[in-house]
Amino acid sequence: MLGALTRSPSRARGFSLTEVLVVILMIALLAVVASPAFVRMMRDVGLSRSAMQIAEVYRRAYVDSADRTTLLRWDGSDSAPALLEMRKSKLDDPKAPNALVPPHGCNAIAWNDPTRYERSHLNMRGSDAKEYASFTFLDASGNAKEKADVCFSQHRAYVRFDDGAFVAMSGVSRVRVKNSKSGAVRDVLVPSSGLARVWQ
Repeated sequence: MLGALTRSPSRARGFSLTEVLVVILMIALLAVVASPAFVRMMRDVGLSRSAMQIAEVYRRAYVDSADRTTLLRWDGSDSAPALLEMRKSKLDDPKAPNALVPPHGCNAIAWNDPTRYERSHLNMRGSDAKEYASFTFLDASGNAKEKADVCFSQHRAYVRFDDGAFVAMSGVSRVRVKNSKSGAVRDVLVPSSGLARVWQ
């Protein structure tokens, strides 16, 4: 009776070579179909990251302008991606001889004199530049500008395009970041007053 109740263990069945090859083929087909979309998605992530970096530089300049006049120099004249340089006017003790106390107003500071400002930059020409991206500065009318100086003083924006005098910025300027392969665009809005932001 005991012998009748015991069952022989079932034999474990493995995968045949054909089944393994079919699964590998299906994975390869899925990878081929999905990889262009994945590459495109990663490029758009890089595009958004570049736009957010640019917006952060403009935001920082706006915030710092409460007590330090700040210039942002945009140079896109080269065939390579653009250079965005921040120049902050120096603050020294006003009682010290030859003190560098920035007067409020963008036109009152000698921006071409390196002793009058501190410099930092976001270099989109370097190794961090994405080969697929192009960068363009657009004025309030939507015209592309190779070089543009935006100066923030006491939370107000001033602009010049040909190293002339600064004038109060009217409307909203933009920095356009474009994926040259997919055509995707991210605009960084730079308002005359207020913080820059990414427009998608």
